[in-house]
Amino acid sequence: MTGGVGTTFYRAPEQEGNEKPRQKGKGSSYTVQADIFSFGIILFELFHEPFSTYMERAGILSRLRGDHVVRSTHIATGDVLDQASSRFPDKFANSVPKNAQRLILWCLERDPKRRPSATDILASELLPRKIELEQKYLEEALEILTNTHSDSQAQILEALFNKQTREVVDITFDTDINVKASTVGLAGEGKKRSRTPSEALVTALCSIRAGAVDSAGLGSLAMNASSLIAATAALNRAQLAGRLGKGGKGMLKRATQRTAGVLAMRAATAAAVTGAMDGVHGADPAVIENVCHSLKQIFGNHGAVHLKTPLLRPRSTTAAQLKNGGPAELINARGVVLTLPEDLTASLARSVGRGGAATANMKRYDIDRVYHKSVTGGHPRESLEASFDIVQEDHHKAKEIQAEAILVTQQVLSLLQSDGGTLPFDAESPLWFLRIGHTRLTDAILDICGIPAREAPRKYVLDLLQKFSAPSPFSLASYEIGGEGKMRDKRRRDEINKRLKYAVSTHGVPREALKKLEILFMLSPLSPYAGESVLYLKKTLSKLRSLENEDNPKRLKKYEDAARSLKVLSDLIGLVDFHLQPYFSRAGVPANTRYSRPLFVSVDLGMRQRRRTYHGGILFQAIVLPDTYFDEPKVDESCEELVLLSGSGMKVAQGGEFSELVRKNRPPGNFASTFVEHYTASPIPFCFGVNFSIGRLVELLYVGAAMDHVDGANDAASAQDAVQMRKLLGHPLGNARSVDCVVASAHGMDSSCLSERFQVASRLWSDGVSAEYLAHSGIMLSLLKRLREDSEPSNSSDWSLLELYGVCALLYIPFVVIVQPHLLKDKNSVRLVRVAAEGGQTSSESFVSLDNLSNTILGEARAESSSTIPEFSSQAHNSQSQSNSTRASSTNCIFIEHDNYYGGDHDTSRSDTPHWKSILKTMKRVEFQAESFLASLSEMQDAGMHGVVFAVSDASFWALRDFGTCLMKCETEQSASSAYTETAQKYPKYKRSLKTLSVAIDNYMRRQGVWTSRDTSGNRRAATSGTSSLLTVLLYTKSDDRFDVVTLSLQNQPRSQSSRRK
Repeated sequence: MTGGVGTTFYRAPEQEGNEKPRQKGKGSSYTVQADIFSFGIILFELFHEPFSTYMERAGILSRLRGDHVVRSTHIATGDVLDQASSRFPDKFANSVPKNAQRLILWCLERDPKRRPSATDILASELLPRKIELEQKYLEEALEILTNTHSDSQAQILEALFNKQTREVVDITFDTDINVKASTVGLAGEGKKRSRTPSEALVTALCSIRAGAVDSAGLGSLAMNASSLIAATAALNRAQLAGRLGKGGKGMLKRATQRTAGVLAMRAATAAAVTGAMDGVHGADPAVIENVCHSLKQIFGNHGAVHLKTPLLRPRSTTAAQLKNGGPAELINARGVVLTLPEDLTASLARSVGRGGAATANMKRYDIDRVYHKSVTGGHPRESLEASFDIVQEDHHKAKEIQAEAILVTQQVLSLLQSDGGTLPFDAESPLWFLRIGHTRLTDAILDICGIPAREAPRKYVLDLLQKFSAPSPFSLASYEIGGEGKMRDKRRRDEINKRLKYAVSTHGVPREALKKLEILFMLSPLSPYAGESVLYLKKTLSKLRSLENEDNPKRLKKYEDAARSLKVLSDLIGLVDFHLQPYFSRAGVPANTRYSRPLFVSVDLGMRQRRRTYHGGILFQAIVLPDTYFDEPKVDESCEELVLLSGSGMKVAQGGEFSELVRKNRPPGNFASTFVEHYTASPIPFCFGVNFSIGRLVELLYVGAAMDHVDGANDAASAQDAVQMRKLLGHPLGNARSVDCVVASAHGMDSSCLSERFQVASRLWSDGVSAEYLAHSGIMLSLLKRLREDSEPSNSSDWSLLELYGVCALLYIPFVVIVQPHLLKDKNSVRLVRVAAEGGQTSSESFVSLDNLSNTILGEARAESSSTIPEFSSQAHNSQSQSNSTRASSTNCIFIEHDNYYGGDHDTSRSDTPHWKSILKTMKRVEFQAESFLASLSEMQDAGMHGVVFAVSDASFWALRDFGTCLMKCETEQSASSAYTETAQKYPKYKRSLKTLSVAIDNYMRRQGVWTSRDTSGNRRAATSGTSSLLTVLLYTKSDDRFDVVTLSLQNQPRSQSSRRK
């Protein structure tokens, strides 16, 4: 290095010009330590405030260099206070951290050997620790993020949004329900392992199927843990279906087991897609859809229009910060905190506040999801709610608007009505009561009593009001109905006095307020007759007014506010008593009890909504009790404890006035004014609404189904009709909307003739008929697929047609359309099966042209349009369907397989071999189809024919047709041998089966007396049957699935009709 150079104030002493110059060949006269000296000067300037003049800078830096300072001990460990006062300005020495001063003086040592190196500086304790730096950087970053005017905020947010999502986040991000489900069955430390979801599902399946489940069939159960738990819940509700087992008859045989599998698959699909549990786990999505549909009808009957508010809104500046829960929040690219709707009313209040006159008069409803903060930090928790709201600019209509909202609540709760018999107090199911209060009235009374406006004393007094003052279901038992007052409990009075004194000593309630609070709680709880409660509150206000010593205008205004609010409450209770007719009511028994009546109306002054959406006026709740609530003695619990602690009550609806929330959302100034120079902004309208928890409504429907499930348990062994069998499933099937018909093939819901089934379904869709042609989880799909034999095709159906009919009967699907390609192509017709939804054991079938199919189904649907359950009865084919469904079967099936035939007088021993079971199943199916086939031939019905069907396993249709022709030609011989000889020559491939068929026909005809038999002399004996009867012989080929009909006259006058199976 070169000596005598460098900036004056930054160069080290060894670089000064009077230092010895570098000697040739001996290297530099100074080292990197000179840079350390310069670093000390720069570090000083960083901590010093900006210099005002060059002269000031020169003086301070010259003093800092310290040419006159005596050499000291090591600065890093010694005391620097004396040197700092001599080298630093006083302000600098008093404001800069001591570690920074030590470091500066250490770097400014005149002796280069005493200066630290860069490594020494980094290793010393004079530098801030890393965590302190990170905290400081974090605070600076937070300041930048929260400063909307910062230029760096947009850059930071852009970097966050451009950050690539890690694969582990993509894989693990899920809803709270799925996260919790994935941990089920894991053994905790020191805890016994519980059953995994898959183990629980297999156990439930074994119970339903009344036996072990084949492990080879469990491949269809590959699903996530939440779906497994939902399917298990659905199966556990239907556990009696396994007890019933094969107890059903006809088409209902094994129907409950099949239907339980369908409901479990629906629940599993819903859990996998939604990832949420709203109300009850394993609920049928069709039930939820039907509840929403019913709510839309109720809201529409009141003239409400479906209006949906925006999904996001900025976080309110007045929103209360809750310690637990709260709305789900997110941040956009501009750094604005947005909230997802926690209820459907807050977003509407913002729209009404900003809408002005455009939103001053309306009725609207909405059914949508609401979101709550996730417990695990993942996806927000979701629930489904419905909202009904009325907005009117004329505040004089408030009384009627409030009553209408409560009437809507009554109509919604009527959806839960069931035939549960008479309950206590002559009530009917559902057992519910109305909890009603007025927040402004309560605030005025607390002001009158002298309760401070702070949160702690007010909250404590409100808790006392809702616990001791408001009547609860428990208080009904101690109330003297028809008497003049209450049975006052001394222990209760002592408890109230104890709590009031505790409020004075602990919660900041003034001692002067104690006497007024004692007057307020003098008669607790209030009467279950709401009108009497209002009268008591009026008397209480008069007593409190008499205690006032002076006419203070502010105090008098509080009494005026309380009287005005009490008048609003009194008017509303009068309308409620008149229209809702609670069981505890002085208005008398109503003439029309179409809707569900509340048990009583509880006037609750302590009721508050946590989010304060409904605030500043009327606030009400509808709470449903179990039908067995009064069966056992209950502890004394308030309405709030009934919902939150014991769980005996369920809050399904909450409503009230939200005009105050609209006012808070109204922008300041002359907003929405027509003219800038005039104040023309719209006034705040009167806003009233009610929210319903759909998840809880669905849960109550399942509770009702569970009660029917218990009632039907005693009849499980003898349940043979659809009504009783539905009860065993434990699901509210009457509340599950489904399609009008299922389009299937002759073998069920397999993949055969899929294009033809789609053709028929598309025709039905275009004509407004709901139909389904695919087996899927929304309509009809079994949870566990059966294990197939090697001889069965992989695309074959899990169910037979009879089982399909039985499941449709239980699921209220009234029609099954059977599509056969040859019938659709040749005659443009299908088979229409009418499923008996209530009788349950039989069904009727007819052949319908594709052009008339939709009109037939729609016509019968209109006949039953007044029913709340989608059940149908035939109109166009009423007489035919009735005769088909009631007549006894007159068709027997004789099954021919190669050298053997089964049925008639040639039954083999009924072993349990799979081969025999398969034959028996085929014979019953053919008998059913033959009955339907004969029923469609009206001329045969009129002739009073009796029939028999011979089913051949492998012969072709054309071979059987020729056999029938030959049989009729040689009818005079009264033997099928000639028909066999002639047909076997033409079809040698089916010789064995045709031979067996001829033997079976000969034996059957002689046994029935249709043909004569030879005696020992070789003469024929006369036939014993009547000569006027006709016998219909049906020849059925299993391979082609077609019929050929031969009609034989007992008078040897054959009449034939060949037909394909339709």
